[in-house]
Amino acid sequence: MPCSKLRVVGSIIERELPSDKALLSPLPRRKDRRARANLQRLVTTSRALVAIYNTQPRWSLRDIKARSLGQALEIVHEFLQFASFASDNFGWQWEDPSKHEDWRRHAWKHTDYNALESIIGAGWLVETEKVKSSRRTQEIQELCRGAIRKDPAAVARLGALFPAEEDKRSIFEHVLPPAERPREMPSPADLAAELVDIVWRSPDSAEADQARHGLKVLVSRRAIRGAAPQRGRPPMQYTSFLVSHVFKVSYALAKQLREVDQFLGNYEAFGPKRMHHIRQFYPWLGNIPAVELVQLLESRPVSAACQIASQALGLSSSKIEKTVYQR
Repeated sequence: MPCSKLRVVGSIIERELPSDKALLSPLPRRKDRRARANLQRLVTTSRALVAIYNTQPRWSLRDIKARSLGQALEIVHEFLQFASFASDNFGWQWEDPSKHEDWRRHAWKHTDYNALESIIGAGWLVETEKVKSSRRTQEIQELCRGAIRKDPAAVARLGALFPAEEDKRSIFEHVLPPAERPREMPSPADLAAELVDIVWRSPDSAEADQARHGLKVLVSRRAIRGAAPQRGRPPMQYTSFLVSHVFKVSYALAKQLREVDQFLGNYEAFGPKRMHHIRQFYPWLGNIPAVELVQLLESRPVSAACQIASQALGLSSSKIEKTVYQR
């Protein structure tokens, strides 16, 4: 990079951010000068990254011109691949954009639905490790005990939150006494195989009918995403921080959806097939009726974000908005 560009970046950082001395002054003095120097470098790097994030160029997908309908679809496909890669590198499940970062303007370029689901899973894990005696932990205990009883909904939800066996084992060790911990971790695949075996052994029995129902619950979106728990099970509450974090990703997804829709809308030849392509690019939209999908695309970003977060968390849109804005 030429020296002139380096000076420009340096001037931006100096102008927009407080000095190192002001930022580090509240920290206690350390005898280890090397540790303090490392800390100062870390703070300086962090401040530089925030400055770069805020000063990245603004651009819109809908301003790109395609020579044909096929090329337009290729552009969207490549963009979504890039956005998914950028989302993984940003690490949404661990990085919550601070109020200093202009995430409302730029986040649509580095997000995908996987980021939203990973935040929900990581949120459960972090909360479980931090809080040892709370209502939240009691709910996780009930979820684990339900999985041990081979309740399909509990097994599905636990598998979605903690796909890796070592993560499940860590959760069981954290919330259950040794006498209640199972030798083998509950698995959706193992339970599915067991239920299928029951159906094949006696297809006309009441037990087989119950197994069929269990299979349906096990693969349902409601069970996997934790929406609207069944009667008798404590409601799965989320902290305001986690809801706010999910809202931010949902906001970015809403803006991304609008960008893609408006880009395809530049080409009248797509006609009604535009919605078909939107569903192909975003499978998580599921079977949303055409009218509701159009409303989602035309809604203001905040309303659309609340709808997306509502689908992911199983809470009402009004509850999402009240939690985020503390109304």
